[in-house]
Amino acid sequence: MNKKNSIIASAAQLFQQQGINAIGIKEILIASQVPKGSLYYYFPNGKREIIIEAIKYVGNDLCNNVKTQLNSAANFETSLHNLISGMIESLKHANCVGTWSLSLMVLETVQDKELNELCQQIVSTLSNLYTEKLKSFALPDETAQQLGLTIQSNIEGALLTCVALNNTQQLEIVEKQIAQLVRSAVDAK
Repeated sequence: MNKKNSIIASAAQLFQQQGINAIGIKEILIASQVPKGSLYYYFPNGKREIIIEAIKYVGNDLCNNVKTQLNSAANFETSLHNLISGMIESLKHANCVGTWSLSLMVLETVQDKELNELCQQIVSTLSNLYTEKLKSFALPDETAQQLGLTIQSNIEGALLTCVALNNTQQLEIVEKQIAQLVRSAVDAK
């Protein structure tokens, strides 16, 4: 991994674990193990520029992971199970959401228009990934959109609750409930 990518990945991990406001340049330098001059060479505007790149990094990783898992099986329930299983494994082994969630970044950037718009784009992309997968089952557009947003919201909420309660039960429950919602929607079409 080159120095620039090391800075971005390290910052993203720190921001996800401790929050954007809790992390300074010093912590990013220590975590990425790059000299201060390298950091400012790649990011002349400092922390703000790193925040933007870290949000993009987490967003790309999250969207790619979700897309991969949704395409891992023809059956939606199996795809959903694969997706939730990946999240549960991250929570169990790393005790954090890793790049499965933007929650902390979203909450800390809500007052900053540029950063908030970047987070909004990622959340919309995630909802659209679920929507497109649901459309492949011939669900009406409106139903697929509503379910896509519901899935995204439920998973994000379950991730937060899992972290707060230090267990994965909420993700397991959400998986069952989402599968039931999708089955009902497919049966009703």
